[in-house]
Amino acid sequence: LPLNKYALQLIADEGTGTGKVFNCISEQRMNNKLKEIAATAKVAKHITNHVGRHTFATMYYRMTRDVAGLKYLLGHSRIEQTMVYVHITDEEINESMKDFEAKLLL
Repeated sequence: LPLNKYALQLIADEGTGTGKVFNCISEQRMNNKLKEIAATAKVAKHITNHVGRHTFATMYYRMTRDVAGLKYLLGHSRIEQTMVYVHITDEEINESMKDFEAKLLL
């Protein structure tokens, strides 16, 4: 998975010297660390690795509209798996149709 400059900087700034941000072995331990960070930052939402995966997928899709790339990044073998992570709103559909119409009428 290619890391963007922000992720690489986070590893450099907060990392453990191992190339990892946390020295967690299990997902459960990672989730506990995330809950500690959320509490320190006074974030009241439920935060887990899986919630972060959904957030990444939704943001990536909204910014790129690249479902095929997202499928690859998430390591899915079938597009149906990826679509669970793509939360398309009516507003996005309307915006896409306006963009399509504008390009069609050029």
